[in-house]
Amino acid sequence: MTSVPALAINNLHVQFGGIKAIDGLSCTIGDRTITGLIGPNGSGKTTLLNTITGMTGADAGSIVFDGHAIQGLKPHAIARHGIGRTFQITRLFPQMSVLDNLLIAQKGQKGERIWFGVLGLPSVRAQERQARDKALGFLDFTGLTRLQEAPAGTLSYGQQKLLEIARIMMLDPSLILLDEPFAGVNPTNVERLIAFIIELNRDRGITIVLVEHMMKIMMRVAQAIIVLKAGQVIATGTPAEVQVNPAAIEAYLGA
Repeated sequence: MTSVPALAINNLHVQFGGIKAIDGLSCTIGDRTITGLIGPNGSGKTTLLNTITGMTGADAGSIVFDGHAIQGLKPHAIARHGIGRTFQITRLFPQMSVLDNLLIAQKGQKGERIWFGVLGLPSVRAQERQARDKALGFLDFTGLTRLQEAPAGTLSYGQQKLLEIARIMMLDPSLILLDEPFAGVNPTNVERLIAFIIELNRDRGITIVLVEHMMKIMMRVAQAIIVLKAGQVIATGTPAEVQVNPAAIEAYLGA
């Protein structure tokens, strides 16, 4: 496991009224690793993801991604830096086709500019073909090719989770934050999701932060684990180390 951090968080504080959701949290995420983020309900996991992606503002502290300070930036600016994120509940366009849900995420399309679109330039058509080929490649890998023309809202919940991750990949991120991607997913799609996540990390070099309550999955997938409690980091290490860490056992594993 590399010691080079893709993401460095230092003394982060996030407060809602009188409640400290994140209380002086500091941690690093190794570049090109899969890092698990665990902790009991209310420990600050989702708040941390929201703060990293700019959906929630920090009261103090710093977040540095790939050498750039990103705290205080708007979500779209953080996404442009190369951070993608999924949610506990999928956020697809249910009436649009599966394929169009991917194509709409492709950034930098010339056809979005009115004059390029009106003129129908060869460069626009070539770019559209490239985006379509890219999208079809992700659909093939996730096993959704046969459903490419179906409305996204008709997919099973597990298939929607796969589609949501594939849509993020259309943005060419270098870091993906996955918030409980396995919740409500049937065993077949759980295995497909695991394979997809491992492939993204191993073969494409994507750094992944995974929030998940299914510890058997976390032990299979993660190379490092960070344990949160009350908005603070209470333990870090490999899955094997965390399994026997007294603080982690008391806070989560033994709960």
